[in-house]
Amino acid sequence: VQGGALHVECAILYRTNAQSRALEEALRRAGVPYRIVGSISFYDRREVKDLLAYLRLIANPSDDEAFLRAVGVPRRGVGDSSLVMLAEQARQWNLAMLATAERAEMINGLRPNLRQALTTFAAQVNDVRTRVGESAPVLVMEELIRVLDYEKVLMAEGLEGADRWENVRAMVAGAAEWSEVISEDDEPGTPLPISEPPTVPPA
Repeated sequence: VQGGALHVECAILYRTNAQSRALEEALRRAGVPYRIVGSISFYDRREVKDLLAYLRLIANPSDDEAFLRAVGVPRRGVGDSSLVMLAEQARQWNLAMLATAERAEMINGLRPNLRQALTTFAAQVNDVRTRVGESAPVLVMEELIRVLDYEKVLMAEGLEGADRWENVRAMVAGAAEWSEVISEDDEPGTPLPISEPPTVPPA
């Protein structure tokens, strides 16, 4: 309770979905529970979760959960049956799925186009990690968007895609703000770790 008002008695109105990020961040930092009405939380939106999956995979190549989400963005024709085959091969080789995708040419049963799609995906992820993986998250994110041509991918979805692209822009802006936050124990220029935002209980 602040100023005599209960949380449930307060409401915040905003014009576009992309604007919710800054509001949600402020509420999270303050530990204030909230509920989005008529939409979903910024960090639960498809395009945001897709980019977070890429960031997680770059930070940790052994994150198979992140691999399974990222490999489908943009669509590469890699379906569930192919991923099951890839996962089984990963278990046999005792490798992460990303490392297994690098060796897709050696997997019997995969069609040539799927082998190429998987090796290309793995090469993209590894290339971004090699070049900017140790940089601040905002720089990694900007490079990912460029490599994936993510704006074009989303804008091809029409009006809904345009809204999704605005969310991506808001995410980049938030990452830029976050990257400027340096704790007292950090040296200037220390890259910040890639992680998902903390959660707070819903209102």
